[in-house]
Amino acid sequence: MKTTALRFVFPTLFLAGLAFAQPQTVLIPQIADGGGWQTTFVLTNTTINTGSATLTFYQETSGGATQSWNLPFVEAIGQNVQIPAASTLFLHTRGTNVATSTGWAQLIVSSGMTAYAIFTLRVPGRPDQDGTAPGGSSSTGILVPFDNANGSVTGLALMNPSTVSETISVNVKTDTGAISQATLALPAQGHLAFALPDQLPATAGHSGLAEFYMPPRTGGGISAIALRFNSTGAFTSAPVYASGGTAIIGVTSGGSK
Repeated sequence: MKTTALRFVFPTLFLAGLAFAQPQTVLIPQIADGGGWQTTFVLTNTTINTGSATLTFYQETSGGATQSWNLPFVEAIGQNVQIPAASTLFLHTRGTNVATSTGWAQLIVSSGMTAYAIFTLRVPGRPDQDGTAPGGSSSTGILVPFDNANGSVTGLALMNPSTVSETISVNVKTDTGAISQATLALPAQGHLAFALPDQLPATAGHSGLAEFYMPPRTGGGISAIALRFNSTGAFTSAPVYASGGTAIIGVTSGGSK
């Protein structure tokens, strides 16, 4: 499967359960719409009171930069949506454009709201493919298990929700034990969706672990989702794990590399 087919995705989806009394910000690191892709947002109100969500979307332009996105849905909704008590709301992007547009979303949701994203890929001549992905808050580090061996490819959607550009350090450890390093630049409110071998050539043909991290600072962080594609083009969501932004690859138990 050509890795360019992954430019869509995600990466990459999303809401973790929220149990706080105050509204919470939830990040959806990937939206893919058009070119065979459709994204469905599923919001569930787990309380006996009416819930709400304020939706803001950012569309990737070039070089990881984004712009405000008036993302159209099949359902007639505005930026602010209400979800009745003990109810679920499905929001489907239209997915009708020839070209694929990607980006990310910020949801400000009331207490007791949960959500996730469904990515659907429609290719003529084969069954539709679905994958789901959770989302949540940002962190200063993310660990990404990957599998790019035997015809499989891992794709990642990475976004920067802050108003300050970030330089992301990347360490990779493959199944051979080889370690490599790289950096990625993410503009303010930036977004990148890519197949790992395209940005990190050391991962090509290998499985392993990649870590993305930045120096801790007030208000800074990144968020991501991953999808794993096999040689037939079928895909599934793959977990990523928040970390404290401190490197673990190449670091010994004594704390030195």
